[in-house]
Amino acid sequence: MLIDLEEGLTKRDASLIQEFSEISGPMIVAINKIDLFDQKDAAVKIKQLQQAVKIPAWIPIVPISGKNAIALPKLMNMVLQVHSAWTERVNTGELNSVVTRAWLTKPPRFPKNKMVKWKYITQIKAAPPTFMVSVNDKSNANFSFHSRLEKVIRQ
Repeated sequence: MLIDLEEGLTKRDASLIQEFSEISGPMIVAINKIDLFDQKDAAVKIKQLQQAVKIPAWIPIVPISGKNAIALPKLMNMVLQVHSAWTERVNTGELNSVVTRAWLTKPPRFPKNKMVKWKYITQIKAAPPTFMVSVNDKSNANFSFHSRLEKVIRQ
């Protein structure tokens, strides 16, 4: 997604970013025309932009200048990284090890002490990365459980 820093964030930009973050699609936000601002002002405007639309931390933001070709190679490298992550397959053993460590250090919270114990996790598809989790009681796998699991997998 390309946002004009001089124009600022439009309603359409904000709604597109929101839609993509909800479906967890692959996305990069390129902020154009940074050459029109000094470094400090550009950083402040970009920070305001991030806060205004609540861009999730997993969506990379790359300030660029199309006219002066500033950071275009960085943008292309980011495209390749995002594509690689989107199509990556993670082996089940490694995935289970990562989730186990995360759960031991900071387990998700559950209402009324109804813990959900996960048995294993496996990736069933790439592009989009799709995972299957086996748990003891899926009715208690609440929002906290899902969001914590997603955060661990993204990291």
